[in-house]
Amino acid sequence: MWRSNSRNANSSKSDFKKKLKDYNKELEADEIAQNNALIGFYYRINPNKLTDNQWSKKVAELHWVLKFNGTLVSKE
Repeated sequence: MWRSNSRNANSSKSDFKKKLKDYNKELEADEIAQNNALIGFYYRINPNKLTDNQWSKKVAELHWVLKFNGTLVSKE
């Protein structure tokens, strides 16, 4: 009985890793999603509740700070 549970756990772990890998690829391709993740992480606010103007100001601030401290490397 324990072995079957172990197999299920390994199966769901590998399913999770595959889904996470797929999502990471999707996130890398979507710059808006990346910026939403940064806003949510650093400001602890829901980026979907911001106006376009507020959102772009937060993104600009974050990019400036993260480039200044070397966390974010410019794509240019």
